[in-house]
Amino acid sequence: CFVSRDGRQAVICEGPHDGDKCLALWDLEQGRLVRFLSAEKGKGTKEYDGDDTADFGARVEQPGSQAFTFSTDGKLAAINVNEIVRIWELASGRLLHEVEVGRFHPHTFRFADERQIVGKINGGVVIQAIDAPTGEQRKLMGPVGYESYGGAVRDGTFTLVSVGEVFSLSL
Repeated sequence: CFVSRDGRQAVICEGPHDGDKCLALWDLEQGRLVRFLSAEKGKGTKEYDGDDTADFGARVEQPGSQAFTFSTDGKLAAINVNEIVRIWELASGRLLHEVEVGRFHPHTFRFADERQIVGKINGGVVIQAIDAPTGEQRKLMGPVGYESYGGAVRDGTFTLVSVGEVFSLSL
């Protein structure tokens, strides 16, 4: 379960314990399933009304879906599974982009604001940014010859922690 920063919505991986999951958007204030997120680029999904013929949307393979983030305004969401970042517009469930980037470290994969996703790619220190509305990528740092252990985004700065050092990048 992934909860938005304001605590009003969540995306939950729903499905059988040992199978693929679907990504479901929930309104936590009303306690209801809003919709499933689309599996097809450019296509939205209808609001869930209890009908079993609903579009059950994107299938997510487990494990590997721990890297998930909501935009700061709660309008977009992104997940990183199998080296692909999928970005959705939550109001429609529409899949905006599928961006091949690598596997982000789940503790560093974050929206820095309402449109920019940043994070550290696993297997070395490469800090990558993705513009969510356009899907465009840019490298902010790396690769360098050491590993890092975590990072965070706050007030337009991406902070990365490594053994004995802390790095801060202005976004």
